[in-house]
Amino acid sequence: MIPNEIVDLCKLVFKFIDDQIKDNPDIVLTVGSIREFAENTDEAYKVLLPLLVYAALGGRPEKAIPLAASWYLYNHASDIFDDIQDQDGSNHLPWNTWESSRAINTGLGILGICNTCLSKLDTTFDTLSDILGYWGNALLAAASGQNYLKNPTLDQYFNQVVSKSGMVFASVTLAGARLGSKDKNILSALFDYGMGIGIGIQIKDDCYDLSKNDLAAGMHTLPLIYALSLDVDPRRDELQTLLKAPLTEVNIESIKKLLNVMGAYSYSIAVMKVYEQKSLDALSVLEFEPFKSHLKTLCHKTLNLD
Repeated sequence: MIPNEIVDLCKLVFKFIDDQIKDNPDIVLTVGSIREFAENTDEAYKVLLPLLVYAALGGRPEKAIPLAASWYLYNHASDIFDDIQDQDGSNHLPWNTWESSRAINTGLGILGICNTCLSKLDTTFDTLSDILGYWGNALLAAASGQNYLKNPTLDQYFNQVVSKSGMVFASVTLAGARLGSKDKNILSALFDYGMGIGIGIQIKDDCYDLSKNDLAAGMHTLPLIYALSLDVDPRRDELQTLLKAPLTEVNIESIKKLLNVMGAYSYSIAVMKVYEQKSLDALSVLEFEPFKSHLKTLCHKTLNLD
């Protein structure tokens, strides 16, 4: 059960978004297509991420609504561009049924409205300047992280995940912290909180996602990368043979079973839990409830494998 406080704040964020996008029909359509899910599920915590950070530092939650709105729209645009790049998005989402030019234009428009939202933030010039810098760094890192390496090593994988997902969430939590504080220790801790969540989310996705398209393109997820790194495991040869064979559904299932036997999923989950704990440890700098507890809940629910 989502607390009423979270639901109510999420509705305020979407009301604010509605006021910014009302003259953009394609953007209204894309935001509306996922709004009910975002408002009425655990996704609501993620929508409010920078707002919860700010409120946990003692700030008035309503002040951070433009920041949460900008974050949500940024994340929404990222999903659109990711689906365009990977060509595997769900057809129940409108942008995946459009010509790519229409979807790209919609995504770019949403990024523009992100800045419009930030322009409504009631804060000092220096704070807004810092937040805009965080947003720019996140976008640059995410764009770099989307350039997939084929057959990466473990080190290359983690470097990519830091760019693709870790820096995005770290920048968002840092923005929420900067809205309420200049304390370097606080800013560093909240950066670490977001980094742990961002990396954990990507690892969680990797545990569920082993698709034919990814395998064909050589885009390996963490369980597969780990298993291929086990030089002394005799089952690695069997795995490499399966990867060279035609990628039928039967072969993909065989690959998944072999990864499980080789301990690849257990390893990946253990790594994800390490990052989850790093995020939780970082919250020790916060004092104000219930928002500190909401951030703990966000971490648990986001990285829950059930």
